[in-house]
Amino acid sequence: MVCAIMKRYKEILMYSGGIDSYVGYHYLNEPQTVYFNLNSKYSNKEIDAVFKQRPEIILDNNLAFLGQTEEDMNAHIPFRNLYFAMTAVAKYSDTVYICGLKDDKMTDKNEKVFKQWSDHLSELEEREIRIESPFWEMTKEDVVKWYAEHYNKYKLLDVVSCYSDTDEVYCGKCQCCFRKAVALFTVDITLEFDDDKILDYYYERIGTGTYDERRDYNMKRYIDFVRGE
Repeated sequence: MVCAIMKRYKEILMYSGGIDSYVGYHYLNEPQTVYFNLNSKYSNKEIDAVFKQRPEIILDNNLAFLGQTEEDMNAHIPFRNLYFAMTAVAKYSDTVYICGLKDDKMTDKNEKVFKQWSDHLSELEEREIRIESPFWEMTKEDVVKWYAEHYNKYKLLDVVSCYSDTDEVYCGKCQCCFRKAVALFTVDITLEFDDDKILDYYYERIGTGTYDERRDYNMKRYIDFVRGE
């Protein structure tokens, strides 16, 4: 039996069709992309979106079992990015980009843990392996503003940043849609948002040190606008 040899790439970008990876594709000068289908409640609409955005994308179904661990409120999947990193290195490239941000609060998506993974995998495999983000010095608002300066900002309306199980790329009622709305508001694109519990959730965190001052300012400005204050 002869095993097929998978093509290796100089670098590869984990692509979801959301703002971060969509802008990351342009910021990194159009690397090869891969979408891991996790079989989550929103995977089907992500798949539709990513193939419209990047027809040449690799669709990988090997992590579909992870959808079973998805949490209801925030769609969190434990160790998602660690699975992405390990599988991408094993199959596609020794340089893997996952678009983490300066103000990310996820335990499996920050500069420190990406460095630890890079060092550990490099030691195990006895070659240089890099798990990186191009955006550790940038917030989501910075990323959106960079894109708006170089491309048509209204194309960001078509990115899929939504946890709902509907076909909509923007439901206006989930945490992911809230973060998209706040980011686009900074470049004068206004999206409606219609979930008071989520607005309260973020408003109560303003000024607590959970986020940096600029993100606090942008969230307050957007929430006050939505509520007509």
